[in-house]
Amino acid sequence: MTRILFSLLLMFSFGGKLFAQDILELMITFDKKLPPVNAVQIKLSGSEKGAEEILFEKMRKGSAMKPKKEGDVMMLRGAIIPEISQTKMDYSYRVEKATTGSTVTFYTSLGNNNYIRSDKYATEIENVKKFLSSIEKELKVFDQEALIKEQQEVVKKEEGKVKDAEKNAADADKKLKEAQSQLERAQKSVQDAKGALDSEKAKLQGYEATLKGLKG
Repeated sequence: MTRILFSLLLMFSFGGKLFAQDILELMITFDKKLPPVNAVQIKLSGSEKGAEEILFEKMRKGSAMKPKKEGDVMMLRGAIIPEISQTKMDYSYRVEKATTGSTVTFYTSLGNNNYIRSDKYATEIENVKKFLSSIEKELKVFDQEALIKEQQEVVKKEEGKVKDAEKNAADADKKLKEAQSQLERAQKSVQDAKGALDSEKAKLQGYEATLKGLKG
């Protein structure tokens, strides 16, 4: 029992670490000209495209401002996102394709490259994590809808192939019936010709018999 209990505790402990690694606060390069800065990074199970679209909309709706491309990040300057903070901040993020799913790196700054950290802004960093974590569910819906749309196109394409095949089959059937009708007419012509030939042969035989009788 002791070994089993220890194994379960180890499994839950290890599983907890894996879960915690899904969203991290870490120092990471924002600008190659500057030293690493504080950021929050989350690994999502869904697509890069979906994560980009969903995060863009969340940022736009949350701040009433549209993120703009600056370098390799999307940026909001002097924005208030109530879900994160009532203070105006600069928000920037980068979405990248991962081995499986996608990764979002999110930077929050008070301005002038003053990026916040949890040791001084624990509430704001926690709110950022919640803000980013909420993407996962929406992303699953986005990807599923995209999958359905893609499959609908495949089905539509296959339906087109079926219609083409049915048309070809109908055309072939029509040609077959026409050929069958032509064959039947040709066979009847053969029978009629044979009948006429037999009739004329019979007449010839009659004429020859009459001639033989006249000579006899």
